[in-house]
Amino acid sequence: AFELARAGQSPMVLLEGPTGAGKSALIDEFRSAIAPQRPWLVVVKFTAQDQNTDGSGLESLSALGRQLLALPEDQLVQYRERILKGLEGHMGIGASLLPEFQMLLGEHPAAELAPEEAGKRTAMATLALSRAIATPERPLVMIYDDVQWAPKRSLKSLDSSYRGKQGIASLLMLCAYNTD
Repeated sequence: AFELARAGQSPMVLLEGPTGAGKSALIDEFRSAIAPQRPWLVVVKFTAQDQNTDGSGLESLSALGRQLLALPEDQLVQYRERILKGLEGHMGIGASLLPEFQMLLGEHPAAELAPEEAGKRTAMATLALSRAIATPERPLVMIYDDVQWAPKRSLKSLDSSYRGKQGIASLLMLCAYNTD
């Protein structure tokens, strides 16, 4: 699946099985295997406590923002330009909610939106961000472990990412969930 992402495709992998079957261990092995190729890597592991929270679906973007901020300045400038161009019209969403993106993109007025509209705009901003950074040379790998515990808003964000991934080259989504 990773090689498909490196070829510009957008595969999705679903791991399912009972508790203790080794899904998380397999994910750890996968992460180790692809690490030398330096993909953008986002990992979210949900817990039973997350299920009843009002998760925003933005958990994964904080980690991505930190990876971007760790780039050398010359590369950071290039990615900043790509992201600003890709987020056109959605700037107030990510930058106002995530400190990493405020540092990366600068101050932008927060969007005043109703919760449902904010959710839609957040999903659109997430897709735009993914399009701006994922490349065959450095695919975006998004891993969601224990998805059965994800809050509804996180599941909606994941669903939006999956449905919108056709327009995102070099995105690999891996979701693991328990069947019991």
